[in-house]
Amino acid sequence: MTPLRFRESLDVHFVDTDKLFLLSENMNVLLDNPVAVAVARQVNGQRNLSQVVAALAPEISPMTAFAVTKGMCQAGYLMEGAPTGDDFAAYLDGHGLDSSAVRGRAGSTTVGIVLLDERAAAAQAAEQSRQALEGLGCAVTVVAASEWRQVGDSSLLVVMCDDYLQPSLREINEYRVATESPWLLTRPLGSTLWVGPTFMPGETGCWRCLDQRLTANRQVERYLAEKNSHDYAAASVRGFLPGSEGLIAGFLAREVANLIGETQMRTSGVMLSVDPGTLEVEEHALIHQPQCSACGDPDRALNTAGFELGEATATDLKDGGFRVCSPEETVARLEHHISPYLGAVSRLESLGVDTEGVTYSFGAGHNFAMISDDVALLRSNMRGQSGGKGRTEAQAKASAICEALERYCGVWSPQVPAVRGSFNRLRDEARVLHPHDSLLFSETQYDNRATLNKLPDHRLHRIPKRFDEDRETNFTKARSLTTGEEVLVPGGLIWYGEPDTRTHHYVSTDSNGGAAGNTLEEAILQGLCEVLERDSVALWWFSRVQRPAVDLDSFGDPYIARLQEFYAEMDRSLWMLDLTSDIGVPTFAALSRREHDVEDIMLGFGCHPDPHVAMFRSMTELNQFLPYVVRRDAQGNTLYQTDDDATLNWCKTVTLDTDPWLRPHDGLKAYTKADADATRPSARIDLAVGNLVERLQGAGVETLVVNQTRPDIDLSVVKVITPGLRHFWPRSAPGRLYDAPVAMGWLEEPLTEAQLNPRGVFF
Repeated sequence: MTPLRFRESLDVHFVDTDKLFLLSENMNVLLDNPVAVAVARQVNGQRNLSQVVAALAPEISPMTAFAVTKGMCQAGYLMEGAPTGDDFAAYLDGHGLDSSAVRGRAGSTTVGIVLLDERAAAAQAAEQSRQALEGLGCAVTVVAASEWRQVGDSSLLVVMCDDYLQPSLREINEYRVATESPWLLTRPLGSTLWVGPTFMPGETGCWRCLDQRLTANRQVERYLAEKNSHDYAAASVRGFLPGSEGLIAGFLAREVANLIGETQMRTSGVMLSVDPGTLEVEEHALIHQPQCSACGDPDRALNTAGFELGEATATDLKDGGFRVCSPEETVARLEHHISPYLGAVSRLESLGVDTEGVTYSFGAGHNFAMISDDVALLRSNMRGQSGGKGRTEAQAKASAICEALERYCGVWSPQVPAVRGSFNRLRDEARVLHPHDSLLFSETQYDNRATLNKLPDHRLHRIPKRFDEDRETNFTKARSLTTGEEVLVPGGLIWYGEPDTRTHHYVSTDSNGGAAGNTLEEAILQGLCEVLERDSVALWWFSRVQRPAVDLDSFGDPYIARLQEFYAEMDRSLWMLDLTSDIGVPTFAALSRREHDVEDIMLGFGCHPDPHVAMFRSMTELNQFLPYVVRRDAQGNTLYQTDDDATLNWCKTVTLDTDPWLRPHDGLKAYTKADADATRPSARIDLAVGNLVERLQGAGVETLVVNQTRPDIDLSVVKVITPGLRHFWPRSAPGRLYDAPVAMGWLEEPLTEAQLNPRGVFF
């Protein structure tokens, strides 16, 4: 049997005959058991368990001695193996590893270190790592990049590089995946050091999974690589803190010890970013992509139209809408997607207006593919973020994360299934949606696009070129919830960065109808609410007609009362309008103005089958825009937190006197709590979806859905398309924009295009 020893990280002290003190950096233990003291005195690194028990007889019975000795082993005070007196062994023992077992296995472990960084300091990092791993007992070989195959079959391959996207890593990855062998990537130099991930074939994602996410998060580098015809989006890594090389060596030694000791490696599927100045360490999860061409199934394509809706009941009915789980659960499930390096969401941060505990707003960074050689678009993307709002911090976080993941899933990739052909050819073979039927720009707008697109406040309202019906184009299959048929939809209506739009600019892809949910039914409901909201807002906005007030006091809601106080403390009034259209889905606008010559009018919208949800959505969206106008200088002038021309023009020039349609209509009955309580639907999400589809069909509008859900994202994402419903941006083709206000009695006769509000919604 193997001899017993104390864990090498422990200092052992005997006091009297019945007290044993075990001290270490991480714990202090007192055993005031005479038998434990007697056992400890017999442990010398030479006696095994049986010999310790025998040495205590006859004073202590073998059964008692055995039980106490085993208990001390199970508690981790005693271990098997001869003591070494080695500092590294003491470190391993102190962190839960059996240093004797690790040392024993290290002798049969080979580690190859491949150096892809030509700087002298990188060679020093490799040398210090070699020494540390040899101190563990491993056989270590360091080779240059061109010689990596010499160590390609090592038990563990460590690759040191200055950029995780170096093209030569592709070949190494393919080999290690094929041989089902682990390898670890590290960047030993830089203001931030990177350690890991360790790629474990069959257990974690691979380098190709990392490449996809890291490339997506390098927007500027991607732009420069394309402009300069570079192979990849290289990052600039200059400067490092002297001594950083030793930090990398220590991290590697510990991780190799974990691997040998069959303990979970901290870098298994995780990248660590280490600030060598502060020693702050952050973890970044590597997400395995089931559709990965190297470690997954590349044929696992998106099935954009092949889905069926099932029964789904909401359990969370607050301002987030009808959800099958709480926002806290949603955040916990999705937060591993947040990382500036490997995340589908690059960041999550408060927008700084929740100090009163009344309004919560968060921003989540998202990344889009560049679809044109446009620095202005690059700048917009760099600053772009998804907004999340809610009555609670968890709801605001969940909203922001889900919106950013919705954007991520909406980006074109080569794995998007496409039907290729011209509109004129394909419409003879299948149902095909013409993009003009969805975009609804007028002929006048197309004719004058060059002039209109130059206007400084026209950033969101770019008018594309007319669609070329004879040009080869990518189409995506959608499912009609109205008829059950498959319908081909031009890819540019659905996917950000769709490649055809680089040269055939028939659309500027936007987020209208894009939605995410914990289930597909949830996502579709949210998407339907968005397109219906935009339509109702458009009918009001472009007609510039006053609508009924919502009697907020009638609801007797403490949150509404506190929100009114919150706005009043900022010298702002708060009111709400009922914008519900002929389709009959509750839609509201929450508005606020400053009591000042410059009124800084802000507004938010909400639509939902449950009017209470719709109302609170409009209020939380209004809250989301407070950061734009909440700060003031010493003279009381607004310090605007935006440089967008359209937003600034709106804030500085629009007042209730210049635009009285923003006021409630005094002659129309106000919407009250009794009205809201009379129309609250059941919590069945699937039934709510069916009801909205029927309402749209009654208005002559078909509902099309594209399933954009990606297998690497724990969230359902869809794009809802409803040809005929209107956007709240200026799109003035004939249709509901002119007819519905008259049919509802809002106007006596249709407006002309020239009479429409020339200003579109500025967000």
